[in-house]
Amino acid sequence: MDWHILTSSKGGVGKTLISLMLLESTRRNKGVLVIDLNGVNADLRRLATMTNLGNAPPVPSLKWDIGRFYVDSAMKKRNYLVCWPEDSFKTIGAEDFTKLLSKISVDGKQEIEDKFQLQINTIIIDTNYHFCNLFSGQEKDYQHDLFQNFFKREDENVFIWFIWVYRQLSNLVEAFEDQNDPRNVDANTVKERAFRIETNIINNKLGSQEGSPFVHVFSPISIGQQVFNATIKSKFYRWIKAESSNKNLNYIIPLQKIAQLPKGKSINFLTFVINLRDAVEKASQEADDARKMGKEENVHQFFLRILNNYKAIQKNSRNGCPSNVMPLYIYHKDLLGYTEDNLLDVFEKIPNLEIYRDNFTELYNRLLCK
Repeated sequence: MDWHILTSSKGGVGKTLISLMLLESTRRNKGVLVIDLNGVNADLRRLATMTNLGNAPPVPSLKWDIGRFYVDSAMKKRNYLVCWPEDSFKTIGAEDFTKLLSKISVDGKQEIEDKFQLQINTIIIDTNYHFCNLFSGQEKDYQHDLFQNFFKREDENVFIWFIWVYRQLSNLVEAFEDQNDPRNVDANTVKERAFRIETNIINNKLGSQEGSPFVHVFSPISIGQQVFNATIKSKFYRWIKAESSNKNLNYIIPLQKIAQLPKGKSINFLTFVINLRDAVEKASQEADDARKMGKEENVHQFFLRILNNYKAIQKNSRNGCPSNVMPLYIYHKDLLGYTEDNLLDVFEKIPNLEIYRDNFTELYNRLLCK
């Protein structure tokens, strides 16, 4: 069974959109259980259960030792169920999260299948947490029976989708050289926690049993949607869609070509950060050169330059671009504020979105080594 866990260092960076695209990709051939743990913005639950089916059936609950969970079965005809906790604002730490995963894996999934008559092959968990909140930093916790019962099973494949934002990237890169500076404790925690996760979670889907469970996501939204003004948004859209013949945009357009590189094995978190550090150094020099010529870059342009340089670094590697790096390069202006819309069935629009049709599906298939 495949587990997809959506995390990031801040809200509003596209976790729900990626969850919806994952749901669309997986429900065609497999039964899916969607778990919405984002109590702050329960958008996934609302969007995924919006139907025009008339009178929806009542929402039953499951009484587990980790708490009561509701399950909306109205979407069963679309091959998925939606689940959320009764106390949706309860803070979920590593211990509770492991209990939840273990409970579902051991007997909770079977209980759901028996009760709702839908075989579950994929689980998507949308959260408002960083992966450091959900996974322990203590080695002894990974040896606990709860952890072993779930993460060491060869039939369970775990994908931790980490959506990068520029500040998270710069914190990690800047802290890389000085591990002992207490001001870098957050960055060092991220790297240490990622090492623990990769050491203890086997992922058979990513080319080998040493495959990293992390999926590194970069998207126009995470690059800086929160601070874009209307003019910059319009320009950014044109940058992404421009032809590569425009020499002023050449450092952005090659980002699209990552999807066309040969399938490669996954890259581990630390190596990924090292490559990003090298890409940042190269981008910084290029930005200085551009500044001397009177061409000032804002942080979003600089972020794109970093990703392009990362692509160049990986292109020279033996395996091409890693399968677990996912650049979502298409920007949809009409998706701005979609969660505040009148709750039309957004899910119905997913198959027709360019970012899904021409970008996400190809990268997702490569992730699964199809």
